[in-house]
Amino acid sequence: MMVEGADDLCELLSYDGTHTKIKVCVNIVSDKMPKGWFRIAKEDSSITGGAHYQVDLVAANSFGGFIWLCPVTLFVLGQYPDYMWIKPLNLPEEKMHTLGLK
Repeated sequence: MMVEGADDLCELLSYDGTHTKIKVCVNIVSDKMPKGWFRIAKEDSSITGGAHYQVDLVAANSFGGFIWLCPVTLFVLGQYPDYMWIKPLNLPEEKMHTLGLK
């Protein structure tokens, strides 16, 4: 397994709940939440055990609000960032509003 909860997050973000193709932008350098973005915050991590992140999006409570990223994250990003900011790019305004991102 490489991720846990990410499939639930993708379903939540998808337009109709059926894993419609979505596009997101991820930012790991901002320390302040930009408008229209939501944050995932690192809860814990280990070199071989991956990292658990809390999803700061009220609607994420539907799946527990956490995702796990495998240690490949270290290879790709060089670290487990303390925070990652995610912005859905192709969602209708209504869905963005429903998610609390507008």
